Amino acid sequence: MDRPLATARGRKPQHQKKQRQKLKSAASAANRLVTKPQSRKDRKTALAAAARLFELAERNGTKIEFVGAEESDGEDIGMEEAMAERGFDARDASPDAWAAFWRSKPSVVAIDAEGTHLEPPLLVQVACDTSKDVIIVQPGTSVGPDLARLLQDEAIKKCFFGAPKNERLGCSLRNVVDVQRAAGPGEGGRSRGLAEVCGEFVRGAPYAKDKRLQKSFGFVRDRNWRPSPEQRSYAAADAWATLEVWRRLPRKRSR
Repeated sequence: MDRPLATARGRKPQHQKKQRQKLKSAASAANRLVTKPQSRKDRKTALAAAARLFELAERNGTKIEFVGAEESDGEDIGMEEAMAERGFDARDASPDAWAAFWRSKPSVVAIDAEGTHLEPPLLVQVACDTSKDVIIVQPGTSVGPDLARLLQDEAIKKCFFGAPKNERLGCSLRNVVDVQRAAGPGEGGRSRGLAEVCGEFVRGAPYAKDKRLQKSFGFVRDRNWRPSPEQRSYAAADAWATLEVWRRLPRKRSR
């Protein structure tokens, strides 16, 4: 039941407009609850709505089809949108940005990187538990003094989605946790991506992931490159999502 249900289509219903409206209402309810559940109760309600839909369709001689999530209207929510809805925003690294960061005295930060074909990577994003600014660092030959200080600060927990070494930060790390590992695998032991894990934790369904933006960093070789607004938002959302996963982990599993 994780895929949205299509509204009835195929053969024309044999009953009148009222019966067709019942079918559309049942399909709409099932779609909404399956793709945007807010609780376990919503999942059960979605099953009931789907059962009602098929009952009405059988009486009506109407064909019901499943469609992929990409075919449903308005159901996909990207992590960038979810981040913005919660008041978080990307902020370029600067002396002022770092000064505000240190004044906020974070105890937990989430770190993500883009363009890890280079070392250090093209971008390093930092979200923290005491601010809604996601700092975007664009390293040169090193990550810089503030980021290096953060990465080596034993008092601040650093959360990564995946093994920290994969980010190729080029400096030592202290007090780190892999929240992907802490969250656990999916059904059958399969590995789960950030958009899936964060979406399931935050809203009960995976977030959409822009594969075009995801791949765009891999083509960059020039350190003087500047990310587009869309790339900045995409990168910041990865750090935000990593922090959201940490916040929702049972503490006993993340030690």
